[in-house]
Amino acid sequence: VSAGDYSLLSSVTSVHFSPSGLHDFCTTGGSAVRVYDGESGKLKKTISRFKGIAYSGNIRKDGRLIVAGCDNSHISLFNLESGSLMRMFKKHTASVRVTKWLNNNTNILSCSDDKTARVWDVTNEAQIHCFRGHNDYIRSATLIQGKDNTCFTGSYDGIVKLWDFKSSKSILDIEN
Repeated sequence: VSAGDYSLLSSVTSVHFSPSGLHDFCTTGGSAVRVYDGESGKLKKTISRFKGIAYSGNIRKDGRLIVAGCDNSHISLFNLESGSLMRMFKKHTASVRVTKWLNNNTNILSCSDDKTARVWDVTNEAQIHCFRGHNDYIRSATLIQGKDNTCFTGSYDGIVKLWDFKSSKSILDIEN
């Protein structure tokens, strides 16, 4: 299947509600992130500038930007209104399955099949942290509301890790 054919696939790999209060939500599947009006269910925007399968579309708190991973190992940051690509983050070496905005609106968390989780500064495309310690694909992550210095990741290795951004180390490992 070529990259152009992915848009024909109907599987949805993630759904994210906008925290902006607009009731909008996005779905990610195939080679696109689609943004819908949460009240009417009508499609508002399709972003399909991915060179492969898109994952984990996530709308920033102010509703202006959206970030998503891709199976080409890149993370793309888009202006939600225009759909234009604003930034590309390229240090992962395998599919990026999870992207999330940190509470500060200037950093994103990404998790990848390369067994790393990373924190990025969107203002200058810089990687701030790289968390290593999982022995398999990282497929889930969550942030603690109100705290921008920790996150949890979950991996196919059966381990949940709590990462401390200050030390860039896991401070808690839980076997699932």
